[in-house]
Amino acid sequence: MRRVLFFGAALVIATGVLWLRLWISQLQGSAPHTALRMGETIQLAVKKKTWFGTEPLLHPEQTQYITNWESMAVVESDGRVTAVGTWGEPEETTNVMAFNGSLKGSIRLGLRAEGPGPSLDFAVTAPLVRQMPTATCCSIPVQVTEGQPVEFRLLRRSPPHTDVTRRSTGTRYSLFFGSGVPNNPSPEQIIGYGQG
Repeated sequence: MRRVLFFGAALVIATGVLWLRLWISQLQGSAPHTALRMGETIQLAVKKKTWFGTEPLLHPEQTQYITNWESMAVVESDGRVTAVGTWGEPEETTNVMAFNGSLKGSIRLGLRAEGPGPSLDFAVTAPLVRQMPTATCCSIPVQVTEGQPVEFRLLRRSPPHTDVTRRSTGTRYSLFFGSGVPNNPSPEQIIGYGQG
């Protein structure tokens, strides 16, 4: 009788653990490594959790990524993540969340202040704000008022220091409005303004 009770209890505990595994996080994120130095980029991969492992997503192209601190780790819509800051600390951590339909999951990344740093330089025509601290590793904030157009150029740091501002050179841009969502389609919900 004791064996039956012990086996029954073990079965209930194992089932509970497996159910919690799927209830808490239905997606499993992975990366080649989860410790990034400033300027390094990794590609995230996401799979659906099953009772005893993982399986590929039916529609991986529908996966959306969100970072909890875009000033520390920039995530692009295809799941590439670049370390950009540690808030002045030698090491910091951040999470990147993934959503695919009703499925969700996250991956924790460690960020280190040392590293190759940025490979591009922004040249912006706006006044610098040197006394304002910044979370990113290698930038000084600029002062821009609402509605003010700002011109900028992107220059490659390594020789031959070419201008790569245009998208036709292969440059991709992501905008963040404080939501952690790259190119957020509804920024007015984040920054508090109405439509438009």
